[in-house]
Amino acid sequence: MRSYSRQEVSIADEASEALKIGTAAVEAGNLDKGLEVYQSILEIDPDNKIVRERIRKLGARPAIKPPKLSRIRLAPVSKVEELMNAADSGRFLAVLYDLNELMPQYPRDPILYFLKANMLRKLGRVKESVVNYEKSIGLNSRYSPAHLKLSCSYKEIGDLTAAKKSLERAIELDRKNFRAFCHLALLDQEAGDLDSAIENYLRALRIKPDHAESNKYLGAIFLETGQTQRAVKLLDRAIETNPDCHEAYCNLGLAHKRLEEYEDAIKCLEKALELCPDQIAAAKALDELKGSKAAR
Repeated sequence: MRSYSRQEVSIADEASEALKIGTAAVEAGNLDKGLEVYQSILEIDPDNKIVRERIRKLGARPAIKPPKLSRIRLAPVSKVEELMNAADSGRFLAVLYDLNELMPQYPRDPILYFLKANMLRKLGRVKESVVNYEKSIGLNSRYSPAHLKLSCSYKEIGDLTAAKKSLERAIELDRKNFRAFCHLALLDQEAGDLDSAIENYLRALRIKPDHAESNKYLGAIFLETGQTQRAVKLLDRAIETNPDCHEAYCNLGLAHKRLEEYEDAIKCLEKALELCPDQIAAAKALDELKGSKAAR
């Protein structure tokens, strides 16, 4: 027996609900409304034979022809995995070319639009990525990662209201989406709402305690607000997960400096500069420490 994907089930559910609305309209004598609804179903399910038959019974013709290229809505899993592996290796232009070749065969596969949007964003074509994330969501509105990625693109083009709305939708769909909580916290932090930012970072960390970004950003807030010991704990955890994070090393060095743990401070600040020689805050703090040490 054939198994159905979540996307196919979602399409079937939407079509079923719309079919009920159209039938009710026809039974109430509102034939134009019924026909309009039936035609709209074909936009998401052009293969629907029941709807096509009902449209013909109303004396009209289906506005959308059934697809000729492929009756399979989703691209082969093996091909999608191949594209994802190529993307992971940084071959963004090649993946984008392959997607443009593949998508006409599977025009209703949301993951292809999602992958294309990811590639466009990697290539700096952010506005185009927004269009493709929205197409992906239009085909499968319940895929939380698409809403998360869309929020990132909205943020890059400066539409913070839309970014926040997309993040809230991502969380609504998946309460364990720790990345969405982290990104929402970043928006709160940039808006100056530290209380909401802290709460959302904590929510992310309750789901995934070793999430490097949440530990790094929350550690920075605690350092800024004078909660130095808490900052040290979080920044240590961020470095354990991501040992190349120069921002975490810098802030950890500043925290040790404040606690008068000078040897640890020097080690962290030197590591921050090793990873990022342009780290101005680390260089300044290190000069101060070495100067005071020489004076002693």
